Amino acid sequence: MELKKPNPLFKLSTLVYMGLTLYILILLLISIIVNLDQPKSKNYSLTEKYIVSQIKGLEAIKKYQSVESQLEGLKDKL
Repeated sequence: MELKKPNPLFKLSTLVYMGLTLYILILLLISIIVNLDQPKSKNYSLTEKYIVSQIKGLEAIKKYQSVESQLEGLKDKL
């Protein structure tokens, strides 16, 4: 008759995954605390960032169109 070892409550791989999960949660908590500590004037919402990027995109399109029209004017002169 063989005596079987009782299965451990947590296997090594489970402990590793639990440890990594705990580590990630602690890092997330620290980053949230640090982010809350910063002044609000520097934290732009996603909507504000989206609007700024849209404005920059429109300005770039305007510049491109003005350069394109200048090139067409030069082609007409040639």
